[in-house]
Amino acid sequence: MKDINLEQWFHGRILREEAEALLQRNGCGDGLFLVREMTNLAGDYALSLAFGGIKYHYQITRHSDGRVAIEEGQRFEGPVELVAHHFTAQDGLLTKLRRPLLRERNVEPMGYKGVTHAEMEAARRQAVASLASMGFRGEPHEAIAKFRRQVEQIVGAVIQTKQPWFHGKLTRVDAEKRMNQHLPLKDGCFLVRERDQQGSYAVCLAHRQTVFHYLLDIDVDSLLSISNGRKFDTLLAVVDHYSRKPDGLLCPLTDPIPNDEQLYEPTPVASKVALPDVPGSGRHKVVVSIGDDMPDFFRVDKEPGFQSIFSESSDQGVFEITPSAISTEDQLGSGNFGSVLLGTYSLPRTRKRVQVAVKMLKVDDVPNQRDEILREAQTMAGLDHPHIVRLVGVVKSNPMMLVMEIAHLGPLHKFLRKRKNREITWLEVLSLMLQVAVGMAYLEEKRFVHRDLAARNVLCVTPRFCKISDFGMSRALGLGNDYYRAEVAGRWPLKWYAPECIYFFKFDTKSDVWSYGVTLWEALSFGDKPYFGRKGTEILRMLEDGERLDCPAACPPEVYQLMTKCWSFESINRPSFKQVLRELKSLCKRAHKGEIRPADLYLPMRH
Repeated sequence: MKDINLEQWFHGRILREEAEALLQRNGCGDGLFLVREMTNLAGDYALSLAFGGIKYHYQITRHSDGRVAIEEGQRFEGPVELVAHHFTAQDGLLTKLRRPLLRERNVEPMGYKGVTHAEMEAARRQAVASLASMGFRGEPHEAIAKFRRQVEQIVGAVIQTKQPWFHGKLTRVDAEKRMNQHLPLKDGCFLVRERDQQGSYAVCLAHRQTVFHYLLDIDVDSLLSISNGRKFDTLLAVVDHYSRKPDGLLCPLTDPIPNDEQLYEPTPVASKVALPDVPGSGRHKVVVSIGDDMPDFFRVDKEPGFQSIFSESSDQGVFEITPSAISTEDQLGSGNFGSVLLGTYSLPRTRKRVQVAVKMLKVDDVPNQRDEILREAQTMAGLDHPHIVRLVGVVKSNPMMLVMEIAHLGPLHKFLRKRKNREITWLEVLSLMLQVAVGMAYLEEKRFVHRDLAARNVLCVTPRFCKISDFGMSRALGLGNDYYRAEVAGRWPLKWYAPECIYFFKFDTKSDVWSYGVTLWEALSFGDKPYFGRKGTEILRMLEDGERLDCPAACPPEVYQLMTKCWSFESINRPSFKQVLRELKSLCKRAHKGEIRPADLYLPMRH
């Protein structure tokens, strides 16, 4: 077997498009050819051949016996022997090989991005020693050729750790922190991090000053791929391929974010979402409230249910609940996640029975494993705020049950429809939405993304007091993700989604801000449906053209301006929830004084 690296017609790891460009620049005459290495699977090659002015590509596959062939054709010891055969025999090709397209003098075959071909060959030869267990004895280049894929995976695992773009085990939060220390972020800046799950990685890519996370799945053959994307043997191959073309990413990978530990400070534990195994002990307390500076009209701390009976100071601390502690009654509602039943829960310390909402999950329809749901639910159980519906615990039955605080007056949009212009005023509605802003600012501080904020997921405890519900459920049930997944958004609430959620399935706190703007519109429309009668394609066209929902009749123009800020097409131009809360508090004070009013001056303002 001859060493292919010594052949001038072997161009190494180049793309199909690059091979075609080379053939075209060299006349594209009949029989002009080159051989290249496949950029995704080590051990496979491609013969790129010109005939009749058209470029053809034949994959040279390595079989289990170590020999290579084009499809099911004659097998050869290696690609050099295959090429020599086709110089004299057409044997299935459109023409015999006539003229090799040679590399320029002193130019090595193309290797991986950031790794020379010579460095790779040296590492491969060192890896050959590990093939002794396979019983191979022979020349190094023969071992490399016959066991190319195994060698590449061994070498890749070693070399990848030395690359500037590889950052080892790193959380999503710390990855974004590292990237944001290199502002302004150029499109294509990237790093690769290792996730907690064994053999799982993520590519973190900057595009338009936003960091996107692409999960690399690993299959049963140890091949890496972005969901529904091409499969690769190693991270080196992943970075190499996506550096050459985006192929589904927002842009190609360009400049690596350097892995220099001295440049970065670790994220303090207190600012992370990670919680202890038992909720209720030692949690980082984040206080976000309406504040003492607001008029009494907006203060709801005396409302029933404001002090939760499940708070840390009382019976909270139970995460897994035994089925015997729960009894269910009438159905309260249903949705994508399952049905919601009225239930009673026996408190573990006092044995007092209290009413709860029991969410029966459609576990059989859930794409994630039960462990993933439990991990996310445990994080949700660690959230402790008056304007957040508390997750009391989980019953690990089938169906799985989430036990939640109950809000008897139901979802905000239905509550408002029944009381439009009668039992509740626009200023009281604004007060409820101030509470939602307080709750979302708390989630923002806890680095928790809701993903499905809408009036249907704001529950009214009393006519003056509300809580945010269903936070994190889309993530827990696999219906939303931090990572890019090429899924259809058919059952997703598109009318509440920011553009990056629709196009790229990217969710973060700024996409929640967009959803808050739509929820604020729903509230001040007294439960009307946003974009009523418009189809998904019409909504997308409307957003791209800069059109937005009209100002509701019960909405002061100044509050509508806040809505439109939440609807900035580019997420970087939207306010944070901390900023939303500060501005809304100011508007509420002015509204209470009568300084701002809705366009419809006849709407009552009782206080």
